[in-house]
Amino acid sequence: SKLKDISVIRGMPLKELSLDRCTSLQDLEPLHGLALRILTLRGSTAIKNYEPLRGLPLETLHLNATPISDLSPLTGMPLRVLYLVSCTTVRDLEPLRGMHLTELHLGDCGGVTTLEPLRGMPLTKLYLQRTGVRSLEPLAGMKLTDLSLNLMPSHIFENAEPIRGMPLEELELYPFKDVSSLKGMKLRRVVLNPMAPPKGIDVLRGMESLRLIHAGVDYTPEEFWKKYDEGEFKKKS
Repeated sequence: SKLKDISVIRGMPLKELSLDRCTSLQDLEPLHGLALRILTLRGSTAIKNYEPLRGLPLETLHLNATPISDLSPLTGMPLRVLYLVSCTTVRDLEPLRGMHLTELHLGDCGGVTTLEPLRGMPLTKLYLQRTGVRSLEPLAGMKLTDLSLNLMPSHIFENAEPIRGMPLEELELYPFKDVSSLKGMKLRRVVLNPMAPPKGIDVLRGMESLRLIHAGVDYTPEEFWKKYDEGEFKKKS
């Protein structure tokens, strides 16, 4: 969109606003004081100043592929859902500390090295991709039902201890080197590489909740273990 000026919305009783891909939009000042609950700025790459967002009663905010670097204007918002995918200049999540986020999307933020500001959040959905995060330990104790860890640094996968006890239903196991700590969880579907299984894979045998094991294709647990125990997967390697 070639939209440059949004002054016409000043003072409007808007609850939701989408300014997707407004690549000529630079000034968000007309948003100041609005009662917005949902705001989408996805792909609006010319915005210079995010300070007008401060104090907005936003519950959902989409900032994917924007040039935001300082998240401090978000401090104190009643945010529940936040998208920060392809926000390549974001380095620090500290302004999010203490928020009551339930869903966070964080991707292609290589400068983000710690999840410590998220500790204790009521997150139920967390999607991480290509970040510089050094440890999953701040996630310990969270009640996550959805967790994605795509293309993350290998050293964070030494073991699955930080996700022990989470109410996850699905989990990609192939990055983890040791999954022994998943014992007692109630996973329904897992994704793994049977030709390079993690240590402790046998904890899945006793997981009564498990319905599908994806190893190239979906198998029932019975089908998977039969092939696994007979060495069928090794024959394919």
